Amino acid sequence: MKNHNLFLTPDYRYRLPESNFKKLILSLIILLSFVHVAAQNNINISGTVVDDQGEAVIGASVVAQKSKNGTITDVEGNFKLSVRSNDVLTISFIGYITQTVPVSGKNNIVVTLKENSMLLDEVVVTGFGLAQKKASVTGAISSVGAQELAHAKSVTATGALVGKLPGVNFRQDNGRPGAAPNIQIRNMGTPLIIIDGVQKDSGNLNNLDFNDIESVSVLKDASAAIYGMQAANGVVVITTKRGQKNQKLKVNVNGYYGWQLPSNYPKPASAEDYLAAIIQTETINGTPRTVTKEEYQKWVDRVDEDHTSFDWYKYIWVSAPQSYINANVSGGTEKVRYYLSLGHIDQEGNIRGFNGFNRTNMQSNIDIDITNRFKVGVAINGRIETTDNP
Repeated sequence: MKNHNLFLTPDYRYRLPESNFKKLILSLIILLSFVHVAAQNNINISGTVVDDQGEAVIGASVVAQKSKNGTITDVEGNFKLSVRSNDVLTISFIGYITQTVPVSGKNNIVVTLKENSMLLDEVVVTGFGLAQKKASVTGAISSVGAQELAHAKSVTATGALVGKLPGVNFRQDNGRPGAAPNIQIRNMGTPLIIIDGVQKDSGNLNNLDFNDIESVSVLKDASAAIYGMQAANGVVVITTKRGQKNQKLKVNVNGYYGWQLPSNYPKPASAEDYLAAIIQTETINGTPRTVTKEEYQKWVDRVDEDHTSFDWYKYIWVSAPQSYINANVSGGTEKVRYYLSLGHIDQEGNIRGFNGFNRTNMQSNIDIDITNRFKVGVAINGRIETTDNP
């Protein structure tokens, strides 16, 4: 057996066995070959990134998936990058939909990024009726959009807002079908209601189908001063849905069916129990009797219909049904935008056959651009409503 020893000479140089030295040289040659081939496949490309309006996108990220090289666009939306001829570019920027573009040997590439509506900043409607980014508004303004309202299981628009607006209080006076809670801002009283720029009252707000509302903004401080003394208790600004320019026909259908369950309904006292309480009170207080023993016995024996207590407990729903359906269409061209909606809600009361509520809503918003400076709009809201009370 032949032994190969690795040792240091006085000048501290390594000496490798001849076979290992040949392997090292061969490995270096193969590695250099791969690097040379890779360098030959790399090409220098340039390109431009713009938005759907043709404006340059500054600071967009451009990354090659295979070569892992990357850069960002300059103030004119241009970029330069060394990539492989068969590479794929990934272009991304905040607020836009990320796109992938194959290089395919091209030396110049133009990429158009489209806005991602799901990532746009939340906007609020100020007292001047203008939509602004929420982050840029310094006043005390709360807002809620159509996406949150669409999942509401309420009969009224005010009920759909409960729990969604900080600083806004809601109080339900009664549980009758169709009843709406009272709205107050910071317990200051009834606020001013503005619907599509027109002053209304809370009744008009509750007559709206909550699915026809695009946004709700609540002005709590000096931002409401433009409306004068009427806005001393704050302002609720409602904007209904409208069609968008160059929007394809869009149809939406939304509905639900459910049951309302009373948390507790104690069995009411009968007429004889009520009369017994009166007799007991008069006996303890020593006051003259208003109910004779004979009269009381007639109620106990239920001698006729006039002396039979009506049992309301038999007419209480174990679960009162409630249903809702809404269908709307929207769209637009370069000159005309439209939104049409039809909805119906039916709510049974907890007293079977004695109370209930149903309403059918219609909403129509049409906007027409006659010229660049002259526009015409038509907004129609109608309802048919029936309320039954015992």
